[in-house]
Amino acid sequence: MSTGRIGRMTTPAQGSRIHDGALYECDNSKFGSDGKGRYWPGAEAWFAWLSRTIERYGPDRCLWALARTSRSTPLAPSPSPCPGRPAFEN
Repeated sequence: MSTGRIGRMTTPAQGSRIHDGALYECDNSKFGSDGKGRYWPGAEAWFAWLSRTIERYGPDRCLWALARTSRSTPLAPSPSPCPGRPAFEN
């Protein structure tokens, strides 16, 4: 990860630490492995966590952030909290 070949996926539920110099991605856990969003913290908590994470590790190292909160609409690019990188939302 520190070589920049892959990034570290992180979610609010994981509590993963991002290694120095490593790239990272932010997933919201809304559509997790259980298919029911068991680890989804809710929109307000998600965006608060996302802001803290980007502030802590730097926007320049963030590859993307998933901001989608519903399956009812297709993914569409949106303004990203990670400058120059994609974000997706409903």
